[in-house]
Amino acid sequence: MAKTILQFIDSNGPNWSPDWGKNENAQQEFDKRVKSLKDFLEKYKKIHEEFRFSKDISNYFKIDSEEGYIEMLIDTKEILIPENYDNFLSKFFASDVGNNRGAGMGHSPFDDEFYKDLFNIFKDENNEVYTEIYVGVSGNFDGAYEESVSFKEDGLHWEKEEELDFDDGEDVFESHGYCQDCGEELWSSEDDTNISKTREGYCFLCESK
Repeated sequence: MAKTILQFIDSNGPNWSPDWGKNENAQQEFDKRVKSLKDFLEKYKKIHEEFRFSKDISNYFKIDSEEGYIEMLIDTKEILIPENYDNFLSKFFASDVGNNRGAGMGHSPFDDEFYKDLFNIFKDENNEVYTEIYVGVSGNFDGAYEESVSFKEDGLHWEKEEELDFDDGEDVFESHGYCQDCGEELWSSEDDTNISKTREGYCFLCESK
């Protein structure tokens, strides 16, 4: 079976905020975007059941009314295919407009309407969505690459930045399931881990709860 590994090097997902310093209508614009995001989550509230995701997609979106921004969260350092088929992000990142990623995700992305709806929530005055996503793409195939991911109205666009050599000191993260308390993904690399050393199945932040 084909295996694909996405390792997030930088993972600032789609986000938006108005120009609070210069735009006198900033609060109205922010409230409008918040409503659009809530309407989006209501529209797609059943997809976690349809695709048997491990958690509701509302967990991947943040509304920060105090700081004045909305954001899509990338809450993992790694996606393993086929192991993580039940992860919303594995289907979201299956989008590959132009087929430039060079590796399959084993299943189809969301439909065009989903990406268009989400794009319209986060787009700025230049009809662009701010993201800063760089991903290491590897698997049981030849080659490994660092690729940038941009979010456009028709979905995700991948671009190869450089070839990676995972034997030259690059951290390789291994997934170990999820914390039984907070649900955070448990991971380890050669030099680091978030896994509790005293409480099996928990991250170090929850080990004392």
